[in-house]
Amino acid sequence: MRKIQKISASIMTAFLLYGCSSAAANTSSSSSDDSAAVTAADHSAIVTSVDLDDEDTEESWDTSSCVNVTLNGSTASFSGTGISESASVITINQAGTYVFTGTYNGRIAVNCTAKGTVRIVLNGAEINSSYNSAIEVTKASKVILTCAKGTANKVSDPDSYTLISDSEPTACIFSKSDLVINGSGSLNVTANYNDGITSKDDLYIINTAIEVTSKDDGIIGKDDLYILNSDIKVTAQGDGLKASNEKDANKGNVIIASGTLELTAGDDGIQAVTEAVINDGTISIKAGDGANA
Repeated sequence: MRKIQKISASIMTAFLLYGCSSAAANTSSSSSDDSAAVTAADHSAIVTSVDLDDEDTEESWDTSSCVNVTLNGSTASFSGTGISESASVITINQAGTYVFTGTYNGRIAVNCTAKGTVRIVLNGAEINSSYNSAIEVTKASKVILTCAKGTANKVSDPDSYTLISDSEPTACIFSKSDLVINGSGSLNVTANYNDGITSKDDLYIINTAIEVTSKDDGIIGKDDLYILNSDIKVTAQGDGLKASNEKDANKGNVIIASGTLELTAGDDGIQAVTEAVINDGTISIKAGDGANA
């Protein structure tokens, strides 16, 4: 079994000050009774990168070809193909761009078997689900969730789910495909059941602002979790940030390229199966016993 790397507040301080190639590689400690605020300018930068597609950083969209979805309580109105609504579930089954505005007491489901990217634009949207995940991706080549510039967006889930198997959703935003979250708006995630945001593949968070409050873990990218130029605040009863793929030696990485992170976690601030790497950024962690201080 591969050794899981865990970063608490005190370990993070040592990592950033002395510039190790991977954080907490030789320690089993995972809790701290104090809070550490650290800035990457204090150490030599670690060169770490991932391959980004142009669309991963793009937050604008073609208004002539997108589907505009107006949310109004328990109903939604739209005109276009690739989208339907039934029993408080909006289902997307074609690649394309879908722009959501308003408040919806229901959920968004993505089940797209054809090739192509599904882009969900939250343009001042609030999604409150009373049944499982607020946004769930069961099938897609890739999903990009964009928080439109100048907008505040919110999603929440109930405190209990109706599940048939263990492979079903465990997070307020849950994806079985690669997930990118970008955009200069903001996203507030309230996860009353379990985790805040989970991708079972890669999860990239780029040029955006996210606040997560979760019953268990905050943000999980099973294969890799990559953060670039984002403001992230996590309050989690479990781990703050996590990458959990134990089967592939090249996966299970948490990579923070840049950003401002404030992590409060009942367990570990950052947990990575393979590598936890900070290239740049300002990070504050309160974890373990310190999270309750």
